[in-house]
Amino acid sequence: MSLAAITVVGSPRATEARPSVLSGPTREEARLKRHLNRLGAITTATELSYVAVNAALAQAGHSRPPLRRALTRRSR
Repeated sequence: MSLAAITVVGSPRATEARPSVLSGPTREEARLKRHLNRLGAITTATELSYVAVNAALAQAGHSRPPLRRALTRRSR
């Protein structure tokens, strides 16, 4: 029964610890958000470079080796 009462009424400690929505983010929250944004940008750049390297390697795998290209080239 006490759990239902706390759920309906609310915990007094929860209302004291709840930050004000109108006050905006604290310095610590802003710093953490900047760090997360940087990590996201680094992750995106890493993924794009990984895709570029994979595409280059896949394309190189489909071409003939240089010696074989030279031997099979027709003279005009």
